[in-house]
Amino acid sequence: MDTQSSTGLRHLSIKVKEIVFELRSTSYKDVAERLIQELSKEEGRLLDYDNSKDEQNIKRRVYDALNVMIASKVLRKEGKKVKSDVCSELSGKIKLQDRDAQREKLMIKQKIVQGKKKHLSDLIKKWKTATSLIERNKNIEKQSQQSFYFPLIIFYADQKHPKFLKDKKTLKIQMKNKIEILSDLDIAKQLFLETVDNDKIQEECLKLQ
Repeated sequence: MDTQSSTGLRHLSIKVKEIVFELRSTSYKDVAERLIQELSKEEGRLLDYDNSKDEQNIKRRVYDALNVMIASKVLRKEGKKVKSDVCSELSGKIKLQDRDAQREKLMIKQKIVQGKKKHLSDLIKKWKTATSLIERNKNIEKQSQQSFYFPLIIFYADQKHPKFLKDKKTLKIQMKNKIEILSDLDIAKQLFLETVDNDKIQEECLKLQ
């Protein structure tokens, strides 16, 4: 068995802690024997318990790891027994729960940020197209051509069955089929889409601040 790779102190300490937390109450000897069996299975062969130098090396490392964890109050010792510390175990579970909760909160915030970025991008495109439309109207007015005025709403629908009811203030449209409604800025955005430079959106955001 390669003691350097399989019985490194960190790797071994994690396994020792897992064994003690699983058994709740055990002994130095039991932990060492359980660990030797587990490491033997990992290597795909059994150790010779009577003559193996690896066994003695592992036992020394187990004792060292247990003493360190007892001193740091991760584990506690009562006579010849080693026991898992309930507070330490609970603290570890709480930390894992906190980590998962923080990860979930981060994912939610990232989705919110992405949504806000998309909304901001759409607003800037509308602002850019609105300014382009204003400039277009100024130039057209000089040439006595028809201008594009706000507010404006366009709707698409089946032309066979619309019914219009209107008075001096309102217009009521009745139809059985669904209609698609576009606002003035949506229309302008389509008309002047080529004038919108998406690469400059961030720059425009800074100007608006």
